[in-house]
Amino acid sequence: MRSHWILQLKPRRPFLAPASAAETIAEATQVLGPQVTQWAVQLAARIDEDITAAADRDPALRLTQSERPACEASLLAVLAFLVPGGRPLRRAPDEAVEHVRLAVRQGAPVGTVLRVVWMSHTAVQDALLDALETSGSSVSPLAEVRRLSSRLLHFVDLLTRDLSSSYEEERTAWLIRLSVSRRQVLEDILATGRAPEGAEDILGVRLARRHVAAVLWVCGPVGQTEAAGPAHSYAHQVAADTEAAGFLLLDGADGTSTALWSYRTTGDDPVPRIRNVASSDGLSVAVGPAGTDVAGLRTSVLGARQMLRFGRSLGGVGRWCYDDTALASLAAVAGEDTRRFVARVLSGLTGRDSRSAAIRETLRSYLEHGGSRQAAAQELSLAPSTVAYRVRQAEQRLGRPAAQRATDTVAALLLARECPWTLEPEVLRPSAL
Repeated sequence: MRSHWILQLKPRRPFLAPASAAETIAEATQVLGPQVTQWAVQLAARIDEDITAAADRDPALRLTQSERPACEASLLAVLAFLVPGGRPLRRAPDEAVEHVRLAVRQGAPVGTVLRVVWMSHTAVQDALLDALETSGSSVSPLAEVRRLSSRLLHFVDLLTRDLSSSYEEERTAWLIRLSVSRRQVLEDILATGRAPEGAEDILGVRLARRHVAAVLWVCGPVGQTEAAGPAHSYAHQVAADTEAAGFLLLDGADGTSTALWSYRTTGDDPVPRIRNVASSDGLSVAVGPAGTDVAGLRTSVLGARQMLRFGRSLGGVGRWCYDDTALASLAAVAGEDTRRFVARVLSGLTGRDSRSAAIRETLRSYLEHGGSRQAAAQELSLAPSTVAYRVRQAEQRLGRPAAQRATDTVAALLLARECPWTLEPEVLRPSAL
C-alpha cells in the first residue's frame, strides 16, 4: 500500500504539546492518527529550534515567534496530502497565513517569510527521506523518492504562492490602517498638546527629538496618486540630505502630504538645510519651524499648516518657511488693514517697478543688519557704496531717516516682499539709480 510507511511514523520523545490550533490537530489526527500527528508536532519543534539558531547567526532573518505553529500546521497538511486517501491541497494553512500577517505588522520583509518556508521544506524533506530509508517499505525506493519530491515541491510552490499573495494583501491593508492610526495620533497631539499612549510606536519616531514638519502638494489638476510621487521623492531626499534620525510621511485626503523629519537635539537648526534641498517642478513646500519634544512637534506641524494656507492664498508654486514668512502669513489674514499699514509706513516706496523693489530689498537688509553697509552688501552681493546710495534713495522717498521707525519699516518691507498685493499698482518712476 503506497505511503503506508508514513502512517507508521512514531515520535521519538515523550508527548509534546502542539503549537497549532486545536482544530488543525483534530483534523490531522483524523487522517494521520495520533502517532503521526505527534511525530509532526515534534519535527516542527526541532525545525523551529534550527530556524531560531539560524536567526541568531543572521540578524537579517527576522522572526515573528509564530514560526513553529506555521511550520507545524504546514507539515500536518503536507502529510495529510501524502497518505492514501488524504486531503487535497487547496490553500496555505491558517497558521501560516497568520505568520505572514505578523511578519507584515512587525516589519519583517517577505524574503524572511520565504526563507522560513524553504528552510522548513528542506528539513521536512530530509526527515521524510530518512524515515523512508529506515521504514522497510516494500515500495520502490526510487519511485517513492520521486513521488515525495514531486508532491513536496507542489506543496512548497502552493505555499510560497499563497503566502506571497497574503503578504502583499496584508501589507496593503496594514499600511492603510497604520496611516489612519498615525494621522489620528498626530491630530490628537495637535488638539491636546499631549502624546497619547503608544504614540512613539505608532508614529515610528522618538518624540524627545527635534522635529521639523512640512506640508507638500502639487499645484494643478492632478490626482492624489500623481501628486504623491514628487512629494514622496522630495521628503526622502530631505531625509537623506539633512541626515534625519527619523522620518514619517502621511498622505492626506486633500492631496497634500505631511512630512515629519526628526533630528538629534544637539546641532544646528535643520530648517536652513531643508530649505536648500531642491524640489521637482510643480511641487510646493510649506515648512514649519524646528521644535523639540511633543510641544515642538505640535508647533512645527501647525506652523507648516499656516504656511500651507498662506501659500495657497498666493497661488502658484512656491516654498514658504515659517521662519521667513510667518509675519506675511498673518498679514494676509488682515487684508486691507495690512495694505493700509504698508502704504503708510513705506509711503513713496511702494512702487511695483524693479527699481523700487531693489531699493526696498537693500533697505531691508541694511536695517536687519543694524545699519551695517558691509553686512548688507555681503548678503546682497553688492558693493557697500551701492548699499549706501540705495539707502539714501530710500530716505529721500520716505521723507525720513532710515533708522526712524525701524521696526515698522522692516515689518512693512517684509510684507511688501512676501505680499505684493499690498503695493500700489505699477507706475513709471524717474530714473534715480
